[in-house]
Amino acid sequence: MDWNQAELEKLPSILRGETESRLHEILAAEPGLESLLSAAPDRLAQLLRVASLSPFAARIMANRPRLLRALIDSAGEQPVSASNRLHQYLARDPADPMLALRLWRQEMILGVIWRDLNGLSDLSRTLEELSNCADLALQAASRIATRELGEAYGLPTDGDGRLQELVILAMGKLGGGELNLSSDIDLIFLYPAAGATDGPRQLDNQQYFQRLGQRIIYLLDEVTEQGRVYRVDMRLRPFGDAGPLALSFNALELYLQESGRDWERYAYVKARAVTAAALSDDLFRNVLRPFVYRRYLDYGVFEALRDMREMIAREVERRDLRENIKLGPGGIREIEFIAQCLQLIRGGSQPALRRRSLMEILSVLEEHRFLPTKAASELAEAYEFLRDLENRIQAAQDRQTHDLPGGSLARAALASAMKLPDWGQLVETLHRHTRKVSHWFDELIPQPATDDDQEARQAFAGIWDGSLSAADAKKLLRRMKCAAPGKVLRELRALAGGSLFRRLDQPGGDRLRQLLPAIVRLAAPRSDAPLVLQRMFTVLEAVGRRSAYFAMLSENPAALERLVELCGASGFLTRQVAGSPLLLDELLDPNLPSGVPDRQQFIAELDNRIQAAAADDLEQQHDALRRFQNAAVFRVALADLDQRLPLMKVSDRLTDIAELVLQRSLHLVWDELLKRQPGPAATVDVSAPGFLVLGYGKLGGLELAYGSDLDLVFLHDAGLAWPQDRLEDGVVFYSRLGRRLVNFLSMQTPAGRLYEVDMRLRPSGQAGLLVSSFQSFSEYQEQKAWTWEHQALLRARPVAGDQRLARRFNEVRGEVLTRHIDEDGLAERVSRMRSKMRRELSRSASGQFDIKQDAGGIADIEFLVQYLVLREARRNEKLIVWPDNMRQLEALSAGGVLEEEQTRLLMEAYLAYRRRLHHLSLEGGGGVVDDQEFLAEASAVSVLWQELIGE
Repeated sequence: MDWNQAELEKLPSILRGETESRLHEILAAEPGLESLLSAAPDRLAQLLRVASLSPFAARIMANRPRLLRALIDSAGEQPVSASNRLHQYLARDPADPMLALRLWRQEMILGVIWRDLNGLSDLSRTLEELSNCADLALQAASRIATRELGEAYGLPTDGDGRLQELVILAMGKLGGGELNLSSDIDLIFLYPAAGATDGPRQLDNQQYFQRLGQRIIYLLDEVTEQGRVYRVDMRLRPFGDAGPLALSFNALELYLQESGRDWERYAYVKARAVTAAALSDDLFRNVLRPFVYRRYLDYGVFEALRDMREMIAREVERRDLRENIKLGPGGIREIEFIAQCLQLIRGGSQPALRRRSLMEILSVLEEHRFLPTKAASELAEAYEFLRDLENRIQAAQDRQTHDLPGGSLARAALASAMKLPDWGQLVETLHRHTRKVSHWFDELIPQPATDDDQEARQAFAGIWDGSLSAADAKKLLRRMKCAAPGKVLRELRALAGGSLFRRLDQPGGDRLRQLLPAIVRLAAPRSDAPLVLQRMFTVLEAVGRRSAYFAMLSENPAALERLVELCGASGFLTRQVAGSPLLLDELLDPNLPSGVPDRQQFIAELDNRIQAAAADDLEQQHDALRRFQNAAVFRVALADLDQRLPLMKVSDRLTDIAELVLQRSLHLVWDELLKRQPGPAATVDVSAPGFLVLGYGKLGGLELAYGSDLDLVFLHDAGLAWPQDRLEDGVVFYSRLGRRLVNFLSMQTPAGRLYEVDMRLRPSGQAGLLVSSFQSFSEYQEQKAWTWEHQALLRARPVAGDQRLARRFNEVRGEVLTRHIDEDGLAERVSRMRSKMRRELSRSASGQFDIKQDAGGIADIEFLVQYLVLREARRNEKLIVWPDNMRQLEALSAGGVLEEEQTRLLMEAYLAYRRRLHHLSLEGGGGVVDDQEFLAEASAVSVLWQELIGE
């Protein structure tokens, strides 16, 4: 057999002798194979690789050489679908379906092993093929068993005579479509309703489906000369081995409501109907999904997860599973545990996480920022390596094992199967992956409390129940490096005696007692500890209705630390969290400390939230928008506090948020209005045809601040979207659209409102129409507008609606500002308006300075810039290109209107004012400061005012 020696020499030396022996057996079983292989060295190489690495596959090929010939002829692919081959096997010998199922499985498994070991299939395809085979076997066994029982008992029906079918739920890896090569299959048998069979010998449905399930298990799990099809594990059913083999839908629902445990929620994440899937739609929607996924972020599950983690650790220690690639440290189960825990916690509010495939869910978790990118990448790489290793361990003998082999021959074969040079390299690669998995498991999954934690909680219990004296309590606080123990103790005693503890049930109270020592430990050393604790307790009072948040903070030290820092830095953000506790979820974002929010992230997040809300429920859509806005502003503010975003970028991001909310709100309101009355007849591919939303003020000027309202103006041109004979209908439609949009944006809900909307800058102010025609707006601006309205127009720009109208608006704006400004007396009119504003709007008292409204403040700079642009725009159109103050200043300098030093002075003062206002907003204060703080800036601005405008 010199013809095969060259290929044998390519194998590791330790494998050659055994492989040659197996090859002899295979060739002896089928005359003609030798000549076929000698003419196809690439097929010979594939055969030798499979024979050397899988004694199980070699035995199948020796016993059934025609399967080998088929693989050679088809280049290793499956020439006939698995479903059709199963049909052929069953048709060939209908009297012995158990033999047919086992022979079919041998053929299918041989093909999977051949393709996997020869690099013809990636992991995803391998797992999909294995799962598909199990599905087909279950479906066939169910049909066979139904036919057999039907001869004696007929078919099961409900009380109304409707036929009933067995619903087989696949759990575990089969449920996730990621079955391994020699896995058992975890199943649950269900049927829709009580009733009886319609045959000559009646059985009630419970008895019938019990027997049907038993027969299916026998068909698949009974060991014959040809082995078994699958080991069947029914222990995940309600009450485990002590429970009935098959349950009705109602019985399952009752069990989950009354007895369902957290580990069962974990298990049902992967539940999938293999048979009669259509019958189970309501079951999944109304029973299983609410059981697995809570409506809101489910932080309460952390406690159960910690118990499950401890159980895993004990099992590994007891069974010495350190070298088990599934159950050992850093193994497959830890990756599954990480992914499914995050699914349980967040899947109720994030439908995208309700997936069964672990390979998919890791990607989704990263995309939604619930896993750090590095964690997702390392876990995915480890999972792929471990699942490949698992399949190749099991391919050797078709045994359900996850232990590394012990013999030198088996180890050399496994290393070769993994395309690694030797056993040492395999072990080193394995341990590199498991160390990374263990790291992320420890990082992401709650760990048991330490002895120090337990001691602190016991000590603090004396504060809550009053058994600890004030002196001893202060000693305890001093040991925690508390700078003001007396004040801190008063805050703690006030909380202990307040309404929060009285409102909490026993688990909620326990969770709060567990959390408080950690809060005090973080806050006590701060100089502002009493203030921080006041703010923290405000948050705790607000979230007390859902005490699972206490568990979330206890189990996430990094998130708790961020919350304490936030409470110290910002009264504004503290109120935001207290008003919308879901914002606590943002503190769990692993990318939070380093990430910088941007518009594209906001767009993706808004899309996800809107898609998760019911498409036909405007209230849900509004709630999704509000939650998006809350979370987005919160992330911007955190980046602002951490100085990851400079001032101008903060305003840009706040403006982005407002624009996105406006655009989506207009879309939602438009669609809702169309349901109630006929809309435009024109079929143009534009948003809100014929309608335009203009942003004025801070929104228009790209300088939005925290808590800013939105200055808006609505325009329409019915002629763009309505036929001439329906123009009046268009006017009415747009008027209703405008009113609905204002109501939608400013509507107060439990989650708050989106924005306060100010429409007073529209033509003729509050006396004018809410939605003006484009023509009347143009005429008004050219002929009737006051100087202050032209000042406002300088900061106006389109923010939502028909882009055709947006382009026309920009043309009209340019025409008005360069051709229709009355320069005579302009300085006097601007000065008079500004003086009036100072008198009426300033909030400062003696010794104080209103940053926005007092002389030399922000408004003076804005009016000064607007005056100069209006005065010079006729001669320099570049001055009006941008609507924001800073770039208008740059344009004035570039055009020679302002000297370089004047521009620098105004820019620096403007930025200093805005930066201070931003921080005052975050601190929860107003815009009034000590008059000495900005004395130099205000004086310099006032001097320039006198020089350029005068009083």
